[in-house]
Amino acid sequence: MKSRIILGSIIALVLAVSSGSAQEFTFTTTTANTMSSKSTIDMAGLNNNPQAIIVATPLDDPATFNAHAIGVWYYSGKWNIFNTDHAVMPVGLHFKLQVFLSPAVNQFLHIVSGASFGSVRSYIDNPALSNNPNAIVKILQNHAPDNRSPFKLNPNEAHVEYDSAAGKWFIQNVNGNPLFPNTAYNIAVNNSGAFGTNTNTKVGSVTPKDPTAILPDPNIAGGDLSGTYPNPTVKGLQGKPISNTTPQIGQILKWTGTEWAPANNDNGIGEAPRYHAGAGLSLNGTTFSAQNAAPMWNANQIASRNIATTAPATGQVLVWNGTEWAPSPTPPAALIQTLFKNGNGQMSGQVGFGNTHIITELSHSVVLTKKSRLVISGSIDVHTMTCELWCTASEGLFVIKINGNPVMSLRASAEMNTKRSLTISNFMIDLNPGTHEIEFCIIHSPATSTIKVQAEQSSIMVIPLE
Repeated sequence: MKSRIILGSIIALVLAVSSGSAQEFTFTTTTANTMSSKSTIDMAGLNNNPQAIIVATPLDDPATFNAHAIGVWYYSGKWNIFNTDHAVMPVGLHFKLQVFLSPAVNQFLHIVSGASFGSVRSYIDNPALSNNPNAIVKILQNHAPDNRSPFKLNPNEAHVEYDSAAGKWFIQNVNGNPLFPNTAYNIAVNNSGAFGTNTNTKVGSVTPKDPTAILPDPNIAGGDLSGTYPNPTVKGLQGKPISNTTPQIGQILKWTGTEWAPANNDNGIGEAPRYHAGAGLSLNGTTFSAQNAAPMWNANQIASRNIATTAPATGQVLVWNGTEWAPSPTPPAALIQTLFKNGNGQMSGQVGFGNTHIITELSHSVVLTKKSRLVISGSIDVHTMTCELWCTASEGLFVIKINGNPVMSLRASAEMNTKRSLTISNFMIDLNPGTHEIEFCIIHSPATSTIKVQAEQSSIMVIPLE
């Protein structure tokens, strides 16, 4: 059974305090401790302890509430309960956790070996289990730093059985699928009954599997892929083969009846391309010509803002008057000030949960002695969190604040494990004399992954209007 857990209320019931005895408590998944397929266990002794041995028993009916195999995952200094197939972990699940702070004879890590006896079983060679069919045995898949890889997770539910002929216990998938070599399992053994009855074990006489059987290699790609990971080759689309013919620039993949192959981009099968002249263009055969007197060549807007029809005088420039771009005299160059800051790629910490981060490396304090027009620009890079599981995109706003009030914003979003550059260019505002604080900020949108901001540069041009 797979489950994914959210760090929840922990009702601690410590049965023993030494590292060789179990500490037992109930763990509940909540919105505060759960993200995607995992729930974080925040517990002294477990934190920063990747060698701990943990076993878990669902206290809710798995078939009803979380029909997925579960395991424990050590990540960023903390242990998590997670669904091994990365399905979303439900909130409100309850688990009985039994924790050993360090390995010992009766609690240890078992690594599935490709040389294990049989193609679907991994036999456990341990003095506490050999020739002991009455042992109380519990297992839980372990995804810790020393045994972590995308190819070593078993998405199937596994249990332990006793082979009376061999006198050994073994791990096997419930559905009979082969185990993956190098998958790791926590194993806890108790002969006194302190663990209760076996809930994931089966005792009986079994027929040994063929010891010469070979486990499938999980590194070999299948389906529409060929070769081996991490660099397989795409050989098909939905089971249809792709030709290895070298494509030419502008060609597309077209179905030939037997394979996808490079071909010219026609409008239909056997039909030559068709072109149509748009506004301001003329088409003669296959040649387009621009009609330079057509309306499309006489712009009446810049960035969707109107341009005045007033004829400009020599030396005038376009200035935004609040409603449109209009000709205006150029202020004397000596009166124009330009302020610039280089953020030098300074990186912030994680910004999340609706917080606001002021990018001090790009912010300015501007003193005006007369009414002036400020032309404000700034650029940043936004980075999402590094995530090994499924995570949501990061969302926020890149904002300019003047004296604490937002005056301009730009949507800042990026998919997980990516970076996106954002630039606010030439935002204009007229300000009265005085001292004005110009701040660049990132405001995080709640319910999305955290975000980091990297300061690049900012500039402010101050143009006196009086």
